[in-house]
Amino acid sequence: MLNRILILVLILVLEFISVTAQDLMNDMPRQTISVNSVPKSWFQIETGLGIKINKKSFEKITRYALPSLLLRFGLTNKVEARFITGIAYSRYHFFTPNQDSKGNTWGSGPIEIGGKIKLLKEKKKFPSVSFTAHYRINKNLRLSSDSINGGNFRISFQNRLSDNFQLDYSTGINWISWPSPERYIYTVSPVWHINEKWRGYIEASGIIWSDISPLHFIRAGGGYHHFQQYSIDLICGKAWNKKESYRLETFPSGEIFLQFTWRIKSTSNDNYYLKNF
Repeated sequence: MLNRILILVLILVLEFISVTAQDLMNDMPRQTISVNSVPKSWFQIETGLGIKINKKSFEKITRYALPSLLLRFGLTNKVEARFITGIAYSRYHFFTPNQDSKGNTWGSGPIEIGGKIKLLKEKKKFPSVSFTAHYRINKNLRLSSDSINGGNFRISFQNRLSDNFQLDYSTGINWISWPSPERYIYTVSPVWHINEKWRGYIEASGIIWSDISPLHFIRAGGGYHHFQQYSIDLICGKAWNKKESYRLETFPSGEIFLQFTWRIKSTSNDNYYLKNF
């Protein structure tokens, strides 16, 4: 019996090391979706608190994430299931020469259900590639901008240029709702792994509409992970081109976000090992 317990512990330790040796790169709060997928039978939870501010000539909208939530589960070592939602509180201030009004509301934002598949591994100058897609549920949700459902997809790339530096970039299309104009997205994000615990990154991103001028955004942030399966990230960003056509659900005029990420092993494999000893 003791030998079986020792063997079980050894298997779990080796499996833990093989997983935690991988980069724990989160998909939030950056706009760049990482090429990495969650290993098989592991949950990855990404949640945080943040503030987004949208300002233009006659209004100011401040949205507080309380909190955001991304759940990821590894179906295989290359395929993951994804669920995105969040609770938010918004404050509105509208001001014109003839009117000055304030208000607030809170509730759940849109729900997104989807998955990610890792398509290619990096080979020399060729990047690793993954594909991520979501179906967006807007109907009957208080803070959704549309009552008709939508969706999005993203193709992500990564070049690991050295042990301490990688380049993440992605492109895709987002439909806030299916009848709405498509929104073309690009992101470029250099990541510096300062040491085993600290990393820093910047990100240039943008969104291009067919009906209004494009909006470009820049973020900077850093991450700390004392344990390989847990990390904390702080990121802030600001739009670098002032436009009268900001749309809150795509990019705000400014934001700051504190993000927590951790992985949890599901019990399915543990039960399998126990049944076979």
